Amino acid sequence: MGGGGTYSLNSAPDKGFWGTFLRNIRRRSDFFKSFSFTDAVFKTIVQENFTNLPLTNNLMKSPLVKMSRLGKFKTGNGVLGFNAPFTFHPSLLTSNKSAFTLAEVLITLGIIGVVAAMTLPTLVQKKTNSEVEAKLQKIYSAMNQAVMLSEIDNGPKEYWPPSCTETTCEEYYNKYFLKYLKNVSHKEFNGYGGYNIAIYFTDGTLLIGKAGYDYYFFPNAKNFDEESFGVGTDDGGVIRNDCGTAYFAFRFAPSYKNDKFHYQKGFEPYRHSLEENTKEALTEGPYGCDLKSTAKVFCTAWIQLNGWKIPDDYPFTVK
Repeated sequence: MGGGGTYSLNSAPDKGFWGTFLRNIRRRSDFFKSFSFTDAVFKTIVQENFTNLPLTNNLMKSPLVKMSRLGKFKTGNGVLGFNAPFTFHPSLLTSNKSAFTLAEVLITLGIIGVVAAMTLPTLVQKKTNSEVEAKLQKIYSAMNQAVMLSEIDNGPKEYWPPSCTETTCEEYYNKYFLKYLKNVSHKEFNGYGGYNIAIYFTDGTLLIGKAGYDYYFFPNAKNFDEESFGVGTDDGGVIRNDCGTAYFAFRFAPSYKNDKFHYQKGFEPYRHSLEENTKEALTEGPYGCDLKSTAKVFCTAWIQLNGWKIPDDYPFTVK
């Protein structure tokens, strides 16, 4: 084996220098230690990288094996040893023999698509929930701040008349609310229960003020529909199918002495006629936040009771 000769695995002896060399590569290389290759596979890999290389250069230039701090090779007692560690060359990773097939790529993309389809709606709804929670707190704060500012000019709220009773809705809200709210527009409309006023905020939300004491807040004004806002029943009641989902009920009744949770209070989540503020009380009866309820006006109070967070067992999907 002279310095200018060539070597082919097809003619390699099982013993001697090259047989010992190949065995030592397999035993000493971290790459080959971490995989279980058959003799045939190992031979193929080495054959593709060492065949027909000059003996003087095959260890230095092989794309399979490179050596850091390369030193001289030495033999002792018939065993080839190395004075520097082997590292795997990345060319093996780019070999077309290790590429994915089209079928494997399509299957992987299909699995990713299925997982995305299962998880994306949940993530989107969580984002919607967070936006609704934030907007409920915002309108609660903004309206109560407006009440405090209005009291400076119009006296204690306990002496204010119910909205849209002694005057038109527009006159009432212009006097007591609108000029204390920032950047709002409004319009009057007739809906179930008589005259109403729609107050639009610049953040895309909407507050409906009814004649009397009740208010309905839309976190997304696009969900407002005058025709379906409230549907009257034969017995004089009202069905509010979207209450607790598209809009949420509040009440401002500081002068209503028989209203335990609203008398002398500001703009509060709707709790009219309740005796206690508990989850059980807020989720039962015709006004309860429940699938069987026809009005569902207590949903806002339940969310507030839960720290302005939509409860995990909330029965509706908010919009």
